[in-house]
Amino acid sequence: MSLENGYVEVKFKPLSGKEDQAGGVVWRWKDGDNYYVARANALENNVSLYYTANGRRNTIKYVDAPVPGSTWHTLRVEFWDKRIRVVLDGKATSRWRTITSPDRARSACGPKRTA
Repeated sequence: MSLENGYVEVKFKPLSGKEDQAGGVVWRWKDGDNYYVARANALENNVSLYYTANGRRNTIKYVDAPVPGSTWHTLRVEFWDKRIRVVLDGKATSRWRTITSPDRARSACGPKRTA
């Protein structure tokens, strides 16, 4: 699927994991070295937004947010031109953020589970 403006959304339930209990979405995917990610992590109680360019990860923002384990959550990323907004369980974790690349979004989503 290819989207220029829109949103991607995933429902996830962090169940277990000693290093990570997170769910997230990937969008504006060009290849394995160039893409955007938003993640909500139950072990760290935060939401992170970052992009990878030429294989190097760059943090845009970390926000403290409650992400209780063993509970279903909805993580949504809305993007319009050069702006991004991340929403966890219906609550915006930040205002619209201006980003560097307005490229078309190829979205993929799914939870990350680490045992």
